[in-house]
Amino acid sequence: MKEANRLALKSIEAGAQSLTIVCEAGDGYISGVPVENARDMSALLKDIPIGEIPVHFRCGRGAAGILALYAIEAEKRGLDKKRLSGSVDADPLRSLALGGSFPGDERETFEELRSMISYLENNMPDYRALEVSGHHFHDSGAAAVQELAFTLSAGVEYLDRLTSLDMSVDRITSHMSFSFSIGSNYFIEIAKLRAARLLWASIVEAYGARKELAEKMSIKTRTSSWNKTVFDPYVNMLRGTVEAMAAAIGGCESLSVMPLDSVYERPDEFTRRLARNTQLILKNESYLDRVTDPAGGSYYIERLTDSLADSAWELFRKVESMGGLVDALRAGFIQEEIERTRDERDRDLASGKAVLLGTNQYPDLREKGPKKTGNAIPKKPLRAGSERHVGEFSIGDHIAYLKGKKSFIGDLLTDENGKPGPEIEPLRPYRGGEPFEELRLAALKLRKETGVTPSVFPLPIGNPSMRNARAAFTANFFGCAGFKIPDNAGFGTVDEGVKAALKSKSKIVVICS
Repeated sequence: MKEANRLALKSIEAGAQSLTIVCEAGDGYISGVPVENARDMSALLKDIPIGEIPVHFRCGRGAAGILALYAIEAEKRGLDKKRLSGSVDADPLRSLALGGSFPGDERETFEELRSMISYLENNMPDYRALEVSGHHFHDSGAAAVQELAFTLSAGVEYLDRLTSLDMSVDRITSHMSFSFSIGSNYFIEIAKLRAARLLWASIVEAYGARKELAEKMSIKTRTSSWNKTVFDPYVNMLRGTVEAMAAAIGGCESLSVMPLDSVYERPDEFTRRLARNTQLILKNESYLDRVTDPAGGSYYIERLTDSLADSAWELFRKVESMGGLVDALRAGFIQEEIERTRDERDRDLASGKAVLLGTNQYPDLREKGPKKTGNAIPKKPLRAGSERHVGEFSIGDHIAYLKGKKSFIGDLLTDENGKPGPEIEPLRPYRGGEPFEELRLAALKLRKETGVTPSVFPLPIGNPSMRNARAAFTANFFGCAGFKIPDNAGFGTVDEGVKAALKSKSKIVVICS
């Protein structure tokens, strides 16, 4: 907790204008900060001016408890809670898509969400509780059109569920924010955010929301984890820069740039600084925050926006015709759609049609690989105290309970022991480069265990221009799997080549002629 606090303070000192605190591992992050009671929250936010900067929490199942603890901390400091800004990512539909079932009873889940919004309306009007996330679609391999359509369907699902609990559309949309992952397809990602605002305005207008709410869509963005790689990780910095610029030009409200090593280990101070400075340079040197819709008027981007919007709308309507997002997930439609796209993207990477620089093309053959991989901390159940406190949906009641010294967020959650298994096939987030990384990591493991790196001997012979092209292809192809490739300039005769190949003791020889 002290380390998380230190890093947060350092980020603010270095120019960060808001904080996103991850309280749950996963969803593109290696680890989370385990905030479980009021003491943890005080330690986490020590000396942080929470009344002056937005504070966002990514907390999954414990969203209501985190909100209550944050309110308790503000009360301890004597702050006017109406000054607080930020969000807590209550998103039970994401939990359904990733976990296979709702966090608790389906109806009670949405009643708790209604309670959170009602509390914020009266006490923290600049704070949002409802986040409609598209990250899990993106990270599972969805294309931009699918991510857009399914995320908008999730937004409509929330409108339908909460209006059925006697909440007005205006109340819901004023506390709703959308969150998207931004990939490296620069113009597509700019158009995706512009199309999202266009389509959401049409949807909310159809629900009868006030004009100013129909025209406003709060969008949070995060650089993609799908295209980040373990090998040649500094390319991740280049990918993140392109993605951050696309998000800013597309009109995001907030932006998180993931450190270049975040997919395989806990980021260190250097990589965190690079990620932070990427945003600061785009703001303070490129002035991307000073122009409203900088892509507006660009014929290409306007056409791309319209094309994305038309395709996403068609898919959105198909989901709605099935009864909405939840019914489409239960029918397996969304999973099948994403799986088809995922398979196609995997084939493109496997064949080299799509390039992950340094991973499936042009590997750095001198690279020794990361010191550590797979450092993700497994998710742990939120700790409970001596008694459970389930069944109340008032955030005020949560606040009163969590002020107790022996009270934990886990006390507020339904006990999952004995809970029936998943009711849908969960989505499976992954990274596109994983199959290639598995090969290279296996080669590294073999070298560590035996002291021998598997090698391939290219045997260039014949016409120099022809053999050099084939030798380069061979080095690139086998290098992606971690093989050692001797740099052979070429041989004058077959006998010379054979002699050198046998001397190398390589188990594979490739004739390049």
